[in-house]
Amino acid sequence: PEDYRGVADRQRQMADSLRVAVDSVDAPDIKKHLRSWADGALGLAALQTAAAQEPGGRARPSDADFERVARVMNDAAVSLGEQCP
Repeated sequence: PEDYRGVADRQRQMADSLRVAVDSVDAPDIKKHLRSWADGALGLAALQTAAAQEPGGRARPSDADFERVARVMNDAAVSLGEQCP
């Protein structure tokens, strides 16, 4: 469970960095995808935090929840890669 807390902390830091990056660009599409990526990172942090709080040391986010937030992050990263090769 402590590993989940560490991942959650890193994801929150990444989301904060992405939100700062939003303010450094002018292109609306890039801003949108950076925000989406940050939202996904916060979603992953929330899943990891919830999993870390599960009793019995059997912490693990559900596959469906993990896939949902991973898809948000991946889609944003792919879109940014296409716009900023």
